[in-house]
Amino acid sequence: MLAVTVGLACGEPSPDPGGGTEGGSTSVGTSTGTGVDGSSEGSTTAPALPDLGPPVPHQTASCSAWVACATELGDPELPQIETEYGIDGTCWDGDSALAATCDDACKAAIEGTIMELEGMGQAVPEACDPPRTVSWAEIEAILDAGCVTACHEPGGEDESLDLSDGAYYSLYGVASSQSLLKLVDAGSHEDSYLWHKVSGSQGSVGGSGGRMPKGAPALTQEEIDAIADWIDGGAQPF
Repeated sequence: MLAVTVGLACGEPSPDPGGGTEGGSTSVGTSTGTGVDGSSEGSTTAPALPDLGPPVPHQTASCSAWVACATELGDPELPQIETEYGIDGTCWDGDSALAATCDDACKAAIEGTIMELEGMGQAVPEACDPPRTVSWAEIEAILDAGCVTACHEPGGEDESLDLSDGAYYSLYGVASSQSLLKLVDAGSHEDSYLWHKVSGSQGSVGGSGGRMPKGAPALTQEEIDAIADWIDGGAQPF
């Protein structure tokens, strides 16, 4: 995973007793020019992130639910289902396109099973409840609209975290400089600093600065919930 450590600093930093600022992102790179607090030390040149190729797919929330549903129902095809869609299934040996196709197949399987059970007048086990899934495209659109311009882009107030190009790699598994959390810790929004920063709860996890986005209306609860659901669903790259 990336060793680059960045912050989400586009929230107003609060002054410390010594007259400086508290909560700006830890700088990465070579110091150049004037920082966001008006000092001559703040701003830095963001390092170029390495090109790691396409993100490695992993089991989706829908496929995890389908395996659990098939297990609960004692599906005779369970061994094959686990071979394809299980946590170590063949679906995750390829690229994101294959993973997305498998995810669609799992969603269809769950929906078909629910319809079949309801049609026979049988109760639907809780394990067969389809999870809410959110695509990376939806999350990227939220970030593009609220967090990139004049802030998380080259020349922006917090260019050390560039979300204008390749934002997935800038967030997934990357350590925050403002807290001990990762920006996005797949599977747990409560352990992901991105979610805390847009929720305004960054102080509760040792973070600092203000709520993101800075100088703009807060994200809607629907948008914040979408980020949480995307992370909890595995923070998939598709």
